[in-house]
Amino acid sequence: MIHWGFHKAYTTNQFNSRLLAVVRGAVEEAQAAAPQQPGCAVEGAAVAPVRVLVTGHSLGGALATLCAHQLAMELPGV
Repeated sequence: MIHWGFHKAYTTNQFNSRLLAVVRGAVEEAQAAAPQQPGCAVEGAAVAPVRVLVTGHSLGGALATLCAHQLAMELPGV
C-alpha cells in the first residue's frame, strides 16, 4: 500500500513516467558505451552492469523509494 499523498506527488504531471524515460535513456547510453564483457559469444549481448542510485530526504526520501521500486520493476538488472 502507498499513501495517496505520496502517490499523488510521484505521479503528478506524469513525473514518474518522465523520470523513468530519462533514466532508461541514460542506462541505455551507458550500456552502449560500455565494453563487451569477456567470453560473450554474441556482440553486444552482455554489457557491464549499470548502477542507479536514488536518494532523497523527507518527502524526497519517500519519492526516492517509489522511484527505486519502479526502476526495479521496469528495468530489471539495473
